[in-house]
Amino acid sequence: VVVATSGRRTCIIDVRMPADEDASAKIVLDRESSLKYQTRTVRFFPDGKGLAMGSIEGRVAIEFLDEIGVESGKKKYAFKCHRAGDTVYPVNAIAFHPQLGTFA
Repeated sequence: VVVATSGRRTCIIDVRMPADEDASAKIVLDRESSLKYQTRTVRFFPDGKGLAMGSIEGRVAIEFLDEIGVESGKKKYAFKCHRAGDTVYPVNAIAFHPQLGTFA
């Protein structure tokens, strides 16, 4: 599970429960977001090798998860979107095509 906090943190939590009954969810990765402003939406890639995050400033960041052992060989980047002239709209939702896995 990936969680974006109001403090610009991105946390990836492993909620798979081991055989122990005393076990709980474990934070696998906790890092600062690459976006300047608050994150509104976050979604894993269909293959689980990265995530896409949208913010209130009308940007989307694409981040790959090499830090936690998911090999992608790629870096993170961000781009501007949701703009009309000087008006900037927040990115409220991110989706991927269910069969092709393309970003929508």
